[in-house]
Amino acid sequence: MEHHSDITKNRTSLQKLQKDKTKTYQGGCLQQETYSNIKGAAGISDNSTREVSIRMTFLTLILLTSALSLCSSLDINPKPCMRAKYNNAHASFLKRHLPDGVPKTWDQNVWNALLRQIKTCGRPTQSFFHENDRERVNAVCTKAGGKQHSDNLCISKEKFSFVTVRVNVNEGLCGIKSIRNETKHIILGCDEVENTCRPVHFEGNPNSLTPSNNQPDCGERSGSSSGFKATMSKSLLVFILVALTYIL
Repeated sequence: MEHHSDITKNRTSLQKLQKDKTKTYQGGCLQQETYSNIKGAAGISDNSTREVSIRMTFLTLILLTSALSLCSSLDINPKPCMRAKYNNAHASFLKRHLPDGVPKTWDQNVWNALLRQIKTCGRPTQSFFHENDRERVNAVCTKAGGKQHSDNLCISKEKFSFVTVRVNVNEGLCGIKSIRNETKHIILGCDEVENTCRPVHFEGNPNSLTPSNNQPDCGERSGSSSGFKATMSKSLLVFILVALTYIL
């Protein structure tokens, strides 16, 4: 009897031990499951935050690009013969493209001296007209001499011969790479300076474009729509800047 009682006690103890192990195991699984749930939720939160951050960065880049583009466009008149942004715009054009003493030689030393004199050694590509072309160049910004091209640009009705000088700006010594004569229609930015439409910018014409007869003459006034367009562009720029301020 005593032996049977011991066996029964041992069985009871063994069953109790197994129950304790089961509880411990279940408790461990519960803790592990809870930890996994918390970790999973944190992972979802991190992913959501990262996604929002990427979207905000992308939106900020778009707005910054738009703002820079608008700033650039506002610096250029949308049509020819509108009031110039800067009073010295035509004088700067003459200094760069029709200075006194444009050489009639291909001697690089002579051209080097001119570039140093007018302080344009930092411009990689420069185009020059001779003095006897001054009136014809100015006439590109009139009904007689030019056709509207795009923005404030006009393209000449006639071809011009001019000199293009290329400078190696990396040397820092005003070194000239090439000097060559070109003959083509010229494209000029035309703004109103002292109540007269004058050239203020020389635009390259690498594709040798020609004027279109379907385009208005250069000297024609742009009307009120151009002013409205400029006002709308400024309003849009203000909106973009406010949006950027809110985001950042």
